[in-house]
Formats: sequence, C-alpha cells, structure tokens
Amino acid sequence: HWRPATAAQKAALDSEADILLFGGSAGSLKTETMLMDAVQEYQNPNLRAIVFRSSFVEMTDIIDKTRRLYTPLGGVFVGSPKWTWTFPSGATVRFAYMKTDDDVWKYLGPRYSFIGFDESTLHTEKQIRNILGRLSATDPNLRLRMRLTSNPGNVGAAWHQSLFLRGHCPVHNQRDAAQPGQIYSDRFWPSDGEAIPFSIAFIPGKLSDHNLLDANYAKRLHMMSGGAAAAMEQGCWCTLEGAYFPFVHAGLVRPLADAGVEWLHNHFLSIDYGYGKSSSSVGLYVRGPAETDRKSVVEGKSVDLGGR
Repeated sequence: HWRPATAAQKAALDSEADILLFGGSAGSLKTETMLMDAVQEYQNPNLRAIVFRSSFVEMTDIIDKTRRLYTPLGGVFVGSPKWTWTFPSGATVRFAYMKTDDDVWKYLGPRYSFIGFDESTLHTEKQIRNILGRLSATDPNLRLRMRLTSNPGNVGAAWHQSLFLRGHCPVHNQRDAAQPGQIYSDRFWPSDGEAIPFSIAFIPGKLSDHNLLDANYAKRLHMMSGGAAAAMEQGCWCTLEGAYFPFVHAGLVRPLADAGVEWLHNHFLSIDYGYGKSSSSVGLYVRGPAETDRKSVVEGKSVDLGGR
C-alpha cells in the first residue's frame, strides 16, 4: 500500500490550493507525488484526470512509473493513441504531451477535474493558462485542482518564479519568497497582470527529505555545470539557466537609477520581448572617450558587468 514518504509529499497531496507548484531539487519525488495526487479519487467513476509532459519521450518515461503505482489500484493501461489508465470504478487518467502553444487546441474539448504538468517549467504560461479553462466537472464530489511539478530553470522558470514564488528564491530569500504551503489569493498572470481568481500555493521538495536514493546522488548533481548544480541539488531559483541571461543572479542586480545613465550618453540598446511582455534588455553606454561601462538591464534593473 503506497503512502507518502516525506512531509512535503503529504503536504502537496493535502493542499487545498486550486493551483499548486511542487518544485525544488532533483530527486524530491515530485513526479510520484503528482501521479498519486491524480488518483486520490480513483474510486469515483466521474474522475477524469490528465497529466501533460512536453514530449513523447518524456511521456513514455512517466508511464513506466505509473505501472508500479497504478497496477495495485486495479488500473488497466491502454497505450497509443489513448495513453490512458482506467480503474474498476470507471475513473480515468490520461497522459498527453504538449510541446508548443498550438498543441493546447488539441485538448480543449473534454473536461478534467485534475490537470497536471510534470516538469512544468518546460511549458509556457500560455499553455498552462489556456488549458486551465478545461478544469471542470459535473460531479460536486470531485475536487477541482491543477498541479505543477518542476525543478528550477528552463523556458518557463521566470513566470513560475513570479507567480508561485512571489519573485524570489525560496532557498536564499525565504523571507520574501512564498511561504511553503501557504495559500495566496492575490496572484496575477505575469504576462499581462490579469488577476487569477484561484488560490495559489508553492511547496518545496528537497532531496534531503528522504534517503530513498543512493548516497552519491547528491554528489552527481553537484557536478552539473553553471546554475544547474544549485538548481538541481538545492532547488535554488537564483540563477535560472535558459531564462534571460544565465550569468545574471540577484547579487548583480541594482536599480537602474543608480547607474547614472542620461539621455546624452551614446548608447546601444537591445530588447528581448521574452514570453509575453518586454522582459529584458542589454545596453552599452559610453560616457566619454576614455570611459566605457557595460550595463545589462533586466526588467528595469541595471547590472554592472564591468569592463572597459
């Protein structure tokens, strides 16, 4: 009989938030938690759950995990093209992959009482935001919820951090980041600032929460390059590989007003519109014939990169 192996797993399964991100270090049992959350109501014949991943290869990997978890519950699996587990009650859990924003339109027909995204930072805000419209059920006994799991990093890291973590790293800025498990009702979509009429929560998962993996697992994570090591080993969101500029971290950022940039300075400015808004820019400002300062600006803040 399966039961949660960590306090974080149990907190995620018990969370009353409408939309929950269970994210953190690698090896924190995030995928398993989502898979078991999807079948909490497997004895209800009206349960219709769907879990997304970003590619076909990743979906086949997650199916391997469900064989261990769902078979004891009496589930029967049907592969391509349905990719669905069906339980004796008639409840179903479907698995699907969503690579691009256009893929959303393939899934806007049926209603689902549970929607999950495994490794959700591989997905854009648009994908998750649009599929949220299919979170619905005619059975009032079903609890409607969306669940996301991910490590820090990848293309969706910036909007995840803004929405779920209140813009801060939960490892190195616990005071200002979202508090673990706390439910917030004041959040908005990062791309356009539209208020979200659903409750939001974040629960961090840590490798140190359990001892189910081999002793050298953490050492191998530590050997990863760049910001990936801190992201995977600690669940750190300070340096987000694949989002904006990988060399930027909180210690480099200072207010643009402190840079002393004026309209009369010769300058070159490049803007990256990012994922739905003007997200970042890089500027080179020349103050005089003998002084050249390289500046980077990220969301209205200046980063001094040094150099002459």
